[in-house]
Amino acid sequence: MRHALTIEDDSLIDLVIGLGFVGKLAVFLDIDSESLRLEAAWALTNIAGGKNDSVTLMRKLGIQYKMLELLRTGSLTLIDQVRLEISPSP
Repeated sequence: MRHALTIEDDSLIDLVIGLGFVGKLAVFLDIDSESLRLEAAWALTNIAGGKNDSVTLMRKLGIQYKMLELLRTGSLTLIDQVRLEISPSP
């Protein structure tokens, strides 16, 4: 999913949101698997990079707090992904 979301096409992000996948992706942030956490975090970062509605939904679901919890894992890969999520866009 994250590969599809890297394409500059808001309609894909809208589809993912409309199908309710944002909340499901957030669940993967809590699973004890670095690879699943990374895939979910990456996809959510791509979604957050879309329209303001995407960011608002992620805030409503508390995803920013789940992303910050990934900092506690000590995984440099996950930490880097969180950095991309919380850094302001250029």
